[in-house]
Amino acid sequence: MLVTHGTEPKTLLPYQLPENNCSAPEHSLTYLRNETLTIGDENYLTAVVQARSEGMLHTSWYALTPDLRCLELKSVAEYAEPDSGKGITLREPVSLILGEPDPQLFDIASKIGGTLGEVVPFSKWESITKRRSDEYKSEYERKLAIQNK
Repeated sequence: MLVTHGTEPKTLLPYQLPENNCSAPEHSLTYLRNETLTIGDENYLTAVVQARSEGMLHTSWYALTPDLRCLELKSVAEYAEPDSGKGITLREPVSLILGEPDPQLFDIASKIGGTLGEVVPFSKWESITKRRSDEYKSEYERKLAIQNK
């Protein structure tokens, strides 16, 4: 099992602040409007921000309250690619509880049990998973060849 650490550099937006409507001065990122989003019985003022890239339209609702610091409360990702068709991914919470998280949420060792784990930097995720996949495929093919003898 591979576990990443770090953050995708393009998602690090230190200038994303409630006073900036949680958006950034990028040509692909557009502030649309403020909107109230209801989660459970609570209302949260949000900034609706849209990002466009090739074949993808990503709309996010960021919390404008200072204590939530532009937390993404909802998102809709729409994609249209010639090879894989069209689709929509909606992420929307049914509840939001503020406070310290349950430490069990971060207890990876108990979740993966006896599985061997390796922590890798996010920046090397693609190359390492490709290498591990190639190694697994080679091992599978070697075992298959032995069985077929």
